[in-house]
Amino acid sequence: PVEKKVSDDARDVQKNLTEWAKKCQWLILWLDCDREGENIAFEVVSVCTKANTRLKVFRATFSALTRADIEQACRTLHPPDQNQSDAVDTRSEIDLRIGASFTRFLTLRYRSKVQLPSPTVSYGPCQSPTLGFVVDRFVEVESFVREPFWSIKVTIHKEDTARGPDAPPVAVNFTWERQRLFDRLCVLILYEACLEQPLATVTEVKGSETRRRRPVPLCTVEMHKAASRKLRMTSAQCMSVAEALYQRGIISYPRTETEVFAPTMDLVSLVEPHKDSSVWGEYARRLTDGGEFQWPRDGPRDDKAHPPIHPLKLMEKSDLENDDEWKLYEFITRHFLACCSEDALGFETRVTIDIAGENFYTTGLTVLERRWLDVYPYEQWSGAYVPRFLQGETVMPSSITVSESYTEPPPLLSEADLIDLMDKNGIGTDATMHDHIKTIQV
Repeated sequence: PVEKKVSDDARDVQKNLTEWAKKCQWLILWLDCDREGENIAFEVVSVCTKANTRLKVFRATFSALTRADIEQACRTLHPPDQNQSDAVDTRSEIDLRIGASFTRFLTLRYRSKVQLPSPTVSYGPCQSPTLGFVVDRFVEVESFVREPFWSIKVTIHKEDTARGPDAPPVAVNFTWERQRLFDRLCVLILYEACLEQPLATVTEVKGSETRRRRPVPLCTVEMHKAASRKLRMTSAQCMSVAEALYQRGIISYPRTETEVFAPTMDLVSLVEPHKDSSVWGEYARRLTDGGEFQWPRDGPRDDKAHPPIHPLKLMEKSDLENDDEWKLYEFITRHFLACCSEDALGFETRVTIDIAGENFYTTGLTVLERRWLDVYPYEQWSGAYVPRFLQGETVMPSSITVSESYTEPPPLLSEADLIDLMDKNGIGTDATMHDHIKTIQV
């Protein structure tokens, strides 16, 4: 049977709970409102009820540490959920038994066949699938066979009077609607047809408003992915730095699966201090004083245990201990301010032409309002100019060419890609993924 014991470094906590339980009539559990929190709650109940069997036990449910949330939690106390706690115990036991069984199996199987750097070949229910994702992608890349394909490209030099009478013609590249074909003969036949009847007819000119949506509030998994892609930090580095910032009260709790701010949170008061920032103060003033503040849109995740990651204090670069702390703090703050902004606004134009029965298209973009992009340099949204085309007009292409290319293998997994795969397949938790990745690294 599996036994649960209090670890040596938690003896003082156990002693403290025991002493206070003897003096109390009620025990109200304010642990995290997720399954792990419920399991810890029952561990607390086990210690306290041994010291005082007459304790009345209640569970408080909350999603933020605001006055309104705490008062609401006190008004709606309820018994703790044994099923959620049992689910955690069951998963832990399964992980333990599978790990022990497969470790013994792998060790006995390979110890006599290959020279091992360790007397034990261990199996981890999370580490092994994580390593499997890496190996699967490596095998896919190594076994990839490149295939040739062909496509037709069209370039038109269009006069643009909107830029002035002396402005040079604008080169506009059109993309084949078929994109590409793997049959060279078929492409050459279509290409010859285009050369025989090269005059292009504009069949459609379509313009529409488009938006670049602001990011959703930040959870741990997305913070890890962003740190890898945008800050050049490993997930282990990211969590270490985030933990240091949290311990000093600079950011909120960094282990959260929530992408939804509770409606009781006063987000404007969190933005207010940043008006004095030497880096993004002007943008923060636009939100609070300029009327541009918008309540953040909800993301798909909400474990109702902790709010999304956000800054708690205004810090300048000189206030922090190293560059990594500043990079992560800057990202978290800029992300939070971007969440509280309006979507960026643009106008997209699509022009379609017909040459010998084949359709080609080009798209243009005019960015009208950058909004959240002004404070979020980690994403780009740039305009692409297209001169004026009229539906029904005919234009002679400057060139019609055939290009040959080859299919490319997928890239090896980046750490951000690996975290994404782990998240989608339920490998590890937001608080342990970085540990599993670190474990499989040589």
